[in-house]
Amino acid sequence: MNRSANKRYPLFFFLILTILNIAVWLWKGYFDYRPFTSERALYAAPADGAPWRQFLTDFPAADEQAATHFLDSLLKGEDTSRLAQINIIGNYLQRQFSNRLGRPEINEQLHSPWEMYNYFMADSSRKLWCGHLALVFNYFCLARGIDSRMIELFKPGDHHVVNECFIPAYNKWVLVDITYNQLQVSEGTAAPLNLAEFRRLAGKNISLRVQQADSFRT
Repeated sequence: MNRSANKRYPLFFFLILTILNIAVWLWKGYFDYRPFTSERALYAAPADGAPWRQFLTDFPAADEQAATHFLDSLLKGEDTSRLAQINIIGNYLQRQFSNRLGRPEINEQLHSPWEMYNYFMADSSRKLWCGHLALVFNYFCLARGIDSRMIELFKPGDHHVVNECFIPAYNKWVLVDITYNQLQVSEGTAAPLNLAEFRRLAGKNISLRVQQADSFRT
């Protein structure tokens, strides 16, 4: 009796494994890698209610008002096109913080990008990361009604944070990297590149035009 039962156990497990393999084969498409979204969807013109716009409302309204007042002063008398505003804001942040990149001290009392901006402005010895620059730039752009978002790039042992802003004049998103002083990157006289376009050109023997703070560089 026991020998008969022992013989049935391997057969039972074999049957279970067979059924599992058949199920996996029948539903193999379910296990395929599927991207979260398509590049086309990511780079479409922002619609009302775009999720990155909610970033602004995550923080106190008083901070937004203070940031808006500051930006009105910074941009007073300047070109009001979105591209010009992006360049001015990026230029300002680059000039203020480009020589202060490094490992920052952790401060858990900062509850908004506006508080973060004032914290770093209050002491020129305070170091900050690329993420701080991208966060403040993103907040300033959204406070001005400019669609902006942050993108975090990962590689083993390191990561970097950049921004993309939507420019209606070009009907496209464009890359902005405050940390590396790349306010716009374009191929010749073409429209500025977005991050996906920039990555596709990496390593190719082409000349790119880079607008930096207060200058153009090729």
